[in-house]
Amino acid sequence: MPRSDPPRDRESQFRQYSQDNSMPKRNKKNFFDSLSKFFGGKRSSTTEMLYGKLEPIWDINIAPVLIEAFGKGTTLHLILYLEGYSHELTMEVWDPKHVESKPSQVFKLSGISGNEINNFPKDRSKASIMTLENWHD
Repeated sequence: MPRSDPPRDRESQFRQYSQDNSMPKRNKKNFFDSLSKFFGGKRSSTTEMLYGKLEPIWDINIAPVLIEAFGKGTTLHLILYLEGYSHELTMEVWDPKHVESKPSQVFKLSGISGNEINNFPKDRSKASIMTLENWHD
């Protein structure tokens, strides 16, 4: 049964937010565990690389966009894939409960190289869906 893809009408703009102490800190262990499960339960070099790319920008550039689009406390779906043969990883996030009413948020991560490139599909339709829980705390 094919999955229903969310509408994808724009690429999310990374937004800069001032770092203040009122912004909740994400539970890094839960987030890293979600990434590890996605890549077969092991802390691989791919998981480490992806975490290294996402960790510095998550709280300021990604989580606020997701909170604005989907709200807190939402379990989201995420796919990772390469568009064409670039070294730019596409991360697409959506709310599975509101596929028709809320467009997905799309982020680009650059600088993916070496063997790590081979771990990501080059076709969006072949990307595995990751469930993202506890992504905002």
